[in-house]
Amino acid sequence: MTDVERYLYRYNHLERKKRILESELKEAREEYKAQQESLLSPAKSSEVKTSKTNKKSDPVPDAVIKIVDVYCKRMDRIADELSAVNGEQQSIMDTVNNAGLTVCEESYIRYRYFKGMSAWATAQKLEYSNEHARRIRRVAINKIMI
Repeated sequence: MTDVERYLYRYNHLERKKRILESELKEAREEYKAQQESLLSPAKSSEVKTSKTNKKSDPVPDAVIKIVDVYCKRMDRIADELSAVNGEQQSIMDTVNNAGLTVCEESYIRYRYFKGMSAWATAQKLEYSNEHARRIRRVAINKIMI
């Protein structure tokens, strides 16, 4: 396997990672909203503590600060990582788009490396023999410089 092929296979890996991060971000947002709703609901009289000066102490402000700190940091971290993945995927796409590939070569690259299809399945999809598909691959890989 050449360095170019490893680079191209990275796209499919990044696609899987992107789906995982999107799921984590959705989950974090749902947890954030659930915590927010439970902590910002009116406090029951049994939850409100009184201090020595007979002033009532409300736990809501402390809880809100905790939510903002914990959940927002988590969501920011996931969003930053997702942005980096998208940037790397776009870089790979730009490399392929700027390589001067024919439509057939570009289709081969997209099926084989971006969608993760086997060499045989890619040849079948393009309606070429395995040997001709290998020639297309070789020419395409030689055109793509990283």
